[in-house]
Amino acid sequence: MIYRQSMIDKAALILLLCLINDIAFSQADTNKKIDREYNSQFQISLMPMLYQNLKVEAEKGTQYLKSNPTLSGNFSIAYNQHIRNGFYINLGAGIGVVPFNINYDLESKPSLFLENQVEVVRLSNKFNFYSQWVYNIPLSVQKSFYHKKRLLNVGIGIDYKIINDYSFTGVEGAQYVQDLSSPYNDVDLFYIDIPYSGTENIFSLFLQMGYKLKVKNKNTVDFQLIMDYVPKNISKGRYEFYQLIEEHEGFIEQRISNIGIKISYCIGT
Repeated sequence: MIYRQSMIDKAALILLLCLINDIAFSQADTNKKIDREYNSQFQISLMPMLYQNLKVEAEKGTQYLKSNPTLSGNFSIAYNQHIRNGFYINLGAGIGVVPFNINYDLESKPSLFLENQVEVVRLSNKFNFYSQWVYNIPLSVQKSFYHKKRLLNVGIGIDYKIINDYSFTGVEGAQYVQDLSSPYNDVDLFYIDIPYSGTENIFSLFLQMGYKLKVKNKNTVDFQLIMDYVPKNISKGRYEFYQLIEEHEGFIEQRISNIGIKISYCIGT
């Protein structure tokens, strides 16, 4: 019985080694094919991307201010140089806009306001701000390989970002009626202030995965999912609501981690 089990184990080991050897030779053949077809490429890319929401925390009162992820974009050019066995070094330069969103909705909560306000209008709003230019230099190591006749690509890299300084101050007004016979009166309802923070120079870490679609000669169209993690918040500010029964104020922090779909036209050389 022991002898039979030993023979089974040896047979299983031989089959496993054969499988590994077959995969290794297959991958070697694939690497040679990639080496021949895609030695180096110039890339022109557009990337729609979704930036994460602001961090919002109320110091006084219930948290009425909210923030949603915001859509933006990036344009870049890059050079992709093959090293060996399907590995590439990619260096590029790009430009984009850093956005953020804030919103609130108090129209369904009339009991929150001061008692002399019989009627309150325009108490919900949504703002998308596109006020900061970002210049970036991504450097990555990528690996290309064939899977079911599709040329796939994965990579990891760092991105050096230069984000221009800016400040933002906003006051949102509202109208209310003290009694039904009086005219509308304008009041300040919401205030936000993000002071100058200076030009930011930061690094981020990104992962990418996608595939290459051959279009002509050594040219391809690449589709990549990019996940970019930025560990540092780039600005801080404060906000406050007025005309409420309870005091309501807090602070915000701007975070810029993002996810995007990068579409590139790649010219082979």
